[in-house]
Amino acid sequence: VREGNLNLVKMLVDPTAHPAANVKSESKQAAYARIHAEIDSLLHAQNEDGYSGTTCLHIACHKGDVRMASTLLRFCDKRLILKRNLKKCSCLHISASHGSAELCMLLLRYGGRELLFLPDEWGETALHRAAEYGRHDVAILLAWAGGRILLSATNQKGETCLDVPSRAGW
Repeated sequence: VREGNLNLVKMLVDPTAHPAANVKSESKQAAYARIHAEIDSLLHAQNEDGYSGTTCLHIACHKGDVRMASTLLRFCDKRLILKRNLKKCSCLHISASHGSAELCMLLLRYGGRELLFLPDEWGETALHRAAEYGRHDVAILLAWAGGRILLSATNQKGETCLDVPSRAGW
């Protein structure tokens, strides 16, 4: 994911893309199933180094790689999209911070409204992040998707997304 090798990622996450997928032998199919289960667990594992807790989807969102994120979301279950790093940032927080409206729409399509209301370690939603970093297109998209409830959500300091831009100097 870090190197952006989409073909390799597709082969790892798509059971039908692997050359052994069409093998008829039961033992080979069982071995392939075990390998695929291990790959799936690695995709959902967060870093063990105790530092960032970043998943492969976090990395794709940080890089703004819509195709990579789309591939990961298509072949992985919902657990991946709801994972948060050690700062409790979801993939939507990261995409909103970087201003990728296309990634935000993709994440909302797969993760639903639940993602909109996930707070980070400071109690901020992805909308707070978009507002803080001046990502106007993303802020409008998220505000539209979350409605009044999201607009009135406050962080640990009691600030709404409308208060954050003034704090950030906008």
